[in-house]
Amino acid sequence: MPYTETLFNPDDYWWFSDYRIPELWNMGLSGAGIKIAVPDSGISLPHPDLNMDPQHVLDVTKATSNGLDTSDGHGTHCTGIIQASYNGLGVTGIAYNASVYSIKIVDDDTGPSPAFMTAGLRKAMELGVDIISLSQASQKDNADVRKAIAEALVQGIVVIAAASNKATGTWYPASYEGVLSVAAIDRQKVPLLPQQESRRDLFAPGRNIYSSDLDMSYKQRSGSSQATPCVAAVCALLLEAFKKKDIKYTPAGIRSRILQRATENIAGVPLIDPYNILKDI
Repeated sequence: MPYTETLFNPDDYWWFSDYRIPELWNMGLSGAGIKIAVPDSGISLPHPDLNMDPQHVLDVTKATSNGLDTSDGHGTHCTGIIQASYNGLGVTGIAYNASVYSIKIVDDDTGPSPAFMTAGLRKAMELGVDIISLSQASQKDNADVRKAIAEALVQGIVVIAAASNKATGTWYPASYEGVLSVAAIDRQKVPLLPQQESRRDLFAPGRNIYSSDLDMSYKQRSGSSQATPCVAAVCALLLEAFKKKDIKYTPAGIRSRILQRATENIAGVPLIDPYNILKDI
């Protein structure tokens, strides 16, 4: 859908209205000063809703596309959920003033690999980001990826990862210790996967999420890939609030606050409550 056809109104999108995101913006929170890495398929630029610093578009695959999203728009969609501009057009990212680093880890020809995932995580650490939002998943445990995740957590980076869109099997890196594993839920609070073997720490909006896509367009997508950047963006608002008050935190502390401030549980899994997470800081 061309951006000229759509004006942004948060009331039109359930994950804004139902989860009280505009109320958080009215508290003066927008993700300002928070750095988020999105290791994924890259980003499609130019885009009217993605005002990206060219130095924030990185590529560890050495693809000829130089960090651009030329595959299926997955990385572009996830990035927009976090940081799409508050410009009155299309849609707005939940943490629209955050500094997002798009790190291409999906090769145009060969796809994702543990080596690219590891390189992307290490690049995020070099950049000194506050949050890593990972919507790429694999059923293969990999020692290098596991080690990089552990090092990121020690560095103080909050790591949030998709629980996957498959009912069976254990999925990584969401299942690694210290990672916040996110599964998707629809507006009626029905999980996209009612039964899932892989670890689920948290539910978040993940059905028909409207965001930026390839070739200056927009698209609705569904899955834990969409729920994960929703949580990463809320986390950015939380870190911004903490930093404004000079409140010290750890990834484990952030993870605990997000889970403990849930006011509902679905099938024993907490459902994110952004307003309750942030209301009394």
